[in-house]
Amino acid sequence: MSMTDTGLQQIDAVDVYKKWRQSSGEGGFISFQYWHRVEKVIIDIGTTNADGGLKDNAKCYVDVHQFLAYLQADVFGYLARYNPDFGTKGFAVFGGSKDGGKTIARVFSVNIWSADKVLDRRFKCGWYNGTAAAQGAILPNYNEKIKEESIKMSQAELGDLYQRLTKTVQAFAVRKVLHPEATNG
Repeated sequence: MSMTDTGLQQIDAVDVYKKWRQSSGEGGFISFQYWHRVEKVIIDIGTTNADGGLKDNAKCYVDVHQFLAYLQADVFGYLARYNPDFGTKGFAVFGGSKDGGKTIARVFSVNIWSADKVLDRRFKCGWYNGTAAAQGAILPNYNEKIKEESIKMSQAELGDLYQRLTKTVQAFAVRKVLHPEATNG
């Protein structure tokens, strides 16, 4: 069973987008799945070794509507109005869970890749030892990193992802209206 913010297993998640990168000796990937039952996007970022086997990965779970709002603002050029601090703080979503008595904080973030590539984005999933706050939020201890993976996404890739995710969410909304028995609620 995978750790999630909801405590549910990842069932009924559909693939939306996957990107692979390869460099000398090591590769990487990012994949996006829509988990329609809980309206989350599962973002999995990882690295592969020279023979293509999985070296490591980190998954984060993001509310689909919040993520689509960010993507739309970035793709259509009004990110500065949607998130005035994006240039300095980026876009981040915090979550986490408890696994066997251990509290894990998950942080998904999107930032500008570099000063000379301001249109490219760094997507990052990080897992940290966390502390449960009184109100239930799980706060990351950035000095106690468990794992962290990142990958670059271009504006063209963001546009493709936005279109695919929007159409997937819309298709499930229509399916839910027309065939509610097929979606289990």
